[in-house]
Amino acid sequence: MSRYSGAQGKGAARRFRENRRAATRPAAAKSSCPTGKRMIPTEQEARAELVGTVIRKNRGNQNRQECRWYLCPLCDTWHLTSKPEGAH
Repeated sequence: MSRYSGAQGKGAARRFRENRRAATRPAAAKSSCPTGKRMIPTEQEARAELVGTVIRKNRGNQNRQECRWYLCPLCDTWHLTSKPEGAH
């Protein structure tokens, strides 16, 4: 159960997390990666995103097949991928 309820209204915990993430991102972050993949600023956020995609997949959304996260050598941010470790 969220510590936000009642007067804060629905979605207060989500808004708090989004605001906290936005405040911790570097101001001069690049807007896109040459690979075209979505940039995730921290490993912890990439891990959380992967867990979320696995949960959605288990609930019936088969569109996303990511199985791990990795640090991109081109943009120095994290991406999710559907390729298993060692696959090229």
